[in-house]
Amino acid sequence: ANTAKLSLQKGEINALSVQSSDLSDLEKNNSLTTYKYDEGRVGYLVLNSNSKKLKDANVRQAILYGINRKYLINAAFVSEEFAAEAYTFLPNENPFHTDNVEKYDFNQNKSKELLEKAGVSGLTLKLGYSSNDVPSQKEAAIIQQNLKAVGINVELAAGESTAISQQMKNKDTDYDMFLGGYI
Repeated sequence: ANTAKLSLQKGEINALSVQSSDLSDLEKNNSLTTYKYDEGRVGYLVLNSNSKKLKDANVRQAILYGINRKYLINAAFVSEEFAAEAYTFLPNENPFHTDNVEKYDFNQNKSKELLEKAGVSGLTLKLGYSSNDVPSQKEAAIIQQNLKAVGINVELAAGESTAISQQMKNKDTDYDMFLGGYI
């Protein structure tokens, strides 16, 4: 990606799709014109319901309450201009999208209460994510940080995206959570 970005800046190539984190750099270059667009990407966190550690709904809800989505968006995607908070895996433009779903807004106290209610402490979960996707790398680190604050340790497990996708489909996987997405 850095090689392509340098080629664009030198005028060796005419167009490039870049990460939102590279945009401010490129906007400073007067010889370049930047266009922002919605690529329609959807990213999501999968909680593995086959994981023994996640059988209790209180634990799953504690995870969801423990993640600061606004901070995650601003850290992984630079600003809310490039990503929006979502509560379903369907984009707003999808005819089957609905806002009528349970929302788990960031609430560390609620997260801790739910873990206590489930009788869980010292929980360690394994999070699989794509090693070649910059936003996923940032998201994974933020999820790890957020959940540590409520008493959940997250072991990060980066892998090639196809391998991670295969693990998501494997009922007996040792991953407790996955970061997934599609365009």
